[in-house]
Amino acid sequence: MNDDYYDDEVLDFLRDDERTVVFIDGASLYSASSKLQIPVDYKKLLSLFRDNTNLIRVYYYTVVTDGAEHDPLRRLVDFLDYSGYTIVSKLRDGDRYRKGSMDVDLTIDMLRMAPNVDHIVLMSGEGDFKRVVAEVQRSCRVTVISGMHLIADELRRQCDQYIDLKELRMFIKRDYKEEEMAS
Repeated sequence: MNDDYYDDEVLDFLRDDERTVVFIDGASLYSASSKLQIPVDYKKLLSLFRDNTNLIRVYYYTVVTDGAEHDPLRRLVDFLDYSGYTIVSKLRDGDRYRKGSMDVDLTIDMLRMAPNVDHIVLMSGEGDFKRVVAEVQRSCRVTVISGMHLIADELRRQCDQYIDLKELRMFIKRDYKEEEMAS
């Protein structure tokens, strides 16, 4: 498929009259975008939602390493924070990866925000989110974005609408030509 081609209906899941909150599971988005070879331009991703919805907030959840100032993830988190994302992060506990605790934070925030918005977008493929999606659907609609072969089937079946990350490639892909010219 040509990267410059896209279906006009791809963005129909976004509505400018809906109060929208986006929840990004950082580890899940990184995994999906890497496997699908879609380098994400986070400014474009934010613009996608700002330009097409009544965006309330974009949350980004991740685990960071303490004291690793030159860690690429730490630089990404700083960039996202500066660019308008709401960062929810926890320190890595030694060699232990605390992914599960980030899922709890995301779940609580989603439950807290759902009664005040029209649309929640969850960027994750984790099946553990099926129950929270079912609960927030009582007050708003839920769209899940992930890779088709990277999403838990139960999550894909539960949400109101599923969007394959590949369908958004044209809108969120990092343009290396611009980066090379800026260097």
